[in-house]
Amino acid sequence: MFNTTEEIYTSEITFYQLIIIISYLSKEDPREVMKKIAVALENLNVIFVHIEPNELIEIYNVSRKFNLDFEDSIHFYCALKNNCEIISNDADMERIGARSRDIKSF
Repeated sequence: MFNTTEEIYTSEITFYQLIIIISYLSKEDPREVMKKIAVALENLNVIFVHIEPNELIEIYNVSRKFNLDFEDSIHFYCALKNNCEIISNDADMERIGARSRDIKSF
């Protein structure tokens, strides 16, 4: 996730990632997890950042330049695109300047 001082932004892949991870860990039906996550993100007023096909090469370049996996590259690119601060508990993201923050503080 990343944010400005007033809003929370994240790339569109976050929704999918959360469904996969939480349904796997909880053994709950992914459709039920999807509904819960959708409600939670809406209540937090999270704004999804969309990427266009013509931006994919830039994401590739971010991946190569910062030695990031494809998911981190997408998140990092989306943050740069929207001039947002990156907040993450991921070591690779912290390595490139993300601020570590407890998710409970949102």
